[in-house]
Amino acid sequence: MTRAIVIAAAWACLALIGFLTLGPVHFRPHIFHSSGLDRSAAYAALGFLFAIAYPRRLLAIAILVIGCAVALEALQLLTPDRDARLIDLIMKAAGGALGIIAAVTVHRLPTAFWKLWRRVGSDGPDEHG
Repeated sequence: MTRAIVIAAAWACLALIGFLTLGPVHFRPHIFHSSGLDRSAAYAALGFLFAIAYPRRLLAIAILVIGCAVALEALQLLTPDRDARLIDLIMKAAGGALGIIAAVTVHRLPTAFWKLWRRVGSDGPDEHG
């Protein structure tokens, strides 16, 4: 997957979350049994995509993801059929943070694997016996 596709997916995910958060309530999908888990998963995907798209801007990504959670939750106060709740905000922020952490882990995993591989290989007997 090219970086441009991941960047486009991250911004599309943010737009979709914004629409589903502020749009008509009947458009909101119910993927998991718990709506809190739905919210967390959506923001985890958002955090993951942004952190993969912009791996050197993790602080900015964290501010963006959590800031969007705060802003969208607050904007629900302006819609007649939605309600803003602190627990929803916490679930969204936690999901976003977990998504960022997962992306960092995935991004650094190959490097950590090869460092471990080299260390394990150097601990054994050498070829000369």
